[in-house]
Amino acid sequence: MQARLWKRNAVVAVVALFLCAGIYLNWSYNQTGDAAEAKTASGPAELADTLDTKLLAEAAREADAPEDGQTKSVDALTEDVVVLDETAYDAVLTEADTDTSMTDYFAAIRMARQESRDSAADLLQETIAYETGADETAASAASVRLEEMVSTALQEAEIEGLVIAKGYEDCVAYMSDGAISVAVAAPEEGLTAESVAQICDIVTTQSDYTPSQLKIIEVK
Repeated sequence: MQARLWKRNAVVAVVALFLCAGIYLNWSYNQTGDAAEAKTASGPAELADTLDTKLLAEAAREADAPEDGQTKSVDALTEDVVVLDETAYDAVLTEADTDTSMTDYFAAIRMARQESRDSAADLLQETIAYETGADETAASAASVRLEEMVSTALQEAEIEGLVIAKGYEDCVAYMSDGAISVAVAAPEEGLTAESVAQICDIVTTQSDYTPSQLKIIEVK
């Protein structure tokens, strides 16, 4: 009983840390507005039976499929680019293919990233709530996934801060399975070889990604 209580407290602490990280990131970039809430109603039996990579993939697809007038998914935004150099320090150097302003582009990426994470976090928190005492394996897996999401958000914030400290106006990092995209507010003439090398060094130092897994997006 005491071990069960300790585990519940640990889960609550992880959820609280994740929420605090989201609030900090929004504050640090002066983001305003409320994220749209989109929760899928499902029973405890469904959550217990489907908590695996398939479930998380489905949640991600739902978050990445905007309806008319909604924000584009972060994957769609980071894929809508023009490749400039596929061998720049083993990383891929691209340019954002967008008609929006630089400010709007970065705001859209941040909003899409936050909405995607919020959707996944809601699903995991529901699983933890429903499965406490019923399916400890499912609850434990959800807790681990939440911890990973917190770690990812903190790593992204660290990378963004270090890139901005190099003199760039803005930066957004987005980590996914096996790849990382870093959008940078680039000067009109584009990023220099030295700039690309600096960003590569920051990413590989602050994460487990290799240069070949990095896509740098110039935003002008």
